Amino acid sequence: MSDYVGKGAVIWESNNMMYLRTFTRGHGPARVSGMRLDVEAKQWGRVDVAPLRDYIAGRGAEVWHFKCPVRALEDCTRIILRHSRDYNFDFDDIIDWPLMDEFRPYVQPVVDAVCAAVGKSRVSALFIANLPAGKNILPHVDSGDFLAIPSRVHVPLKTNPGVRYHIGGVYIEDERPDKMSAQKFAKKFHMAEGEIWEIDNMSCHSVENAGAGDRWHLVVNIW
Repeated sequence: MSDYVGKGAVIWESNNMMYLRTFTRGHGPARVSGMRLDVEAKQWGRVDVAPLRDYIAGRGAEVWHFKCPVRALEDCTRIILRHSRDYNFDFDDIIDWPLMDEFRPYVQPVVDAVCAAVGKSRVSALFIANLPAGKNILPHVDSGDFLAIPSRVHVPLKTNPGVRYHIGGVYIEDERPDKMSAQKFAKKFHMAEGEIWEIDNMSCHSVENAGAGDRWHLVVNIW
């Protein structure tokens, strides 16, 4: 079964595994993916995230303006700062969203640190993702130009000891209702506040927040 999200993205399920496939319109400058990670995740360094975290906290719940349409991420809300227009995953139509100007003084120093650490400078997506306490991001695999070409970098702004990122392993394709238990042999990572982590988003990945507080990550797609 397929669900159409936009002219640049399709979500589908195959044997209970969720995929997000993105594509471009076939014109514009040629883009070649950089070196992919040969590990599930890599820490590149640290950055001060307190000013950005404190600003978000002061803005209140209404700042989380976007709910991801992907079923694997249906419990997440987001603050979108840069992405494809209308969230259509079109690599030829990337724009700054309305909140970018407001957030720029707080987010730009973090982005600059990420660029310097990873050694890439072009940002194709920039958003803050909130995974509430007791919720999960279900196992899924990213693919397509919009998600495959850039490096996927996470910088935790707010977290707790109960947050774990599961990357890699195998996915058991069956009818079990608990999809989190279907990902086996994955490596588990706890990412501390201010750490800069690149993840292999081309592998199966999921997140659990078993803690008492929300998890906020700044996500940077960079190439």
